[in-house]
Amino acid sequence: MPIKSIEKETFTYLVYKRESLHDYMEFKDELDRFVKTKDSKKDVVVDFTKSDSITEGEAGLLANVLKKFMGTKRTLRLIVTKPIQEKLNSQNLFMSDNLMIFNSHKLFLEFLEKPKEA
Repeated sequence: MPIKSIEKETFTYLVYKRESLHDYMEFKDELDRFVKTKDSKKDVVVDFTKSDSITEGEAGLLANVLKKFMGTKRTLRLIVTKPIQEKLNSQNLFMSDNLMIFNSHKLFLEFLEKPKEA
């Protein structure tokens, strides 16, 4: 299965690995499901570490999530590999206050363990 989702108290964690072209549509539907609810206060975390690359379409989906999060306190957090990080860096779409990118699970877990600011 290309997508696995885990619900946490403050965020939804999606693990995504594209195995076929059909997976893109499933990824799109899953992202839409989590961001459409205007009342939701949950952030979305997408773990791309099982993927070698990201397509233009997948990057576009992430850009759409960021547009929907603008003006809210919701954050899109991405856990990525180096090739995916380079692809995202090449796109100006990803300069947003609602975006956090982590280069490893370790960095993401360290972020979660930090005390929250009041």
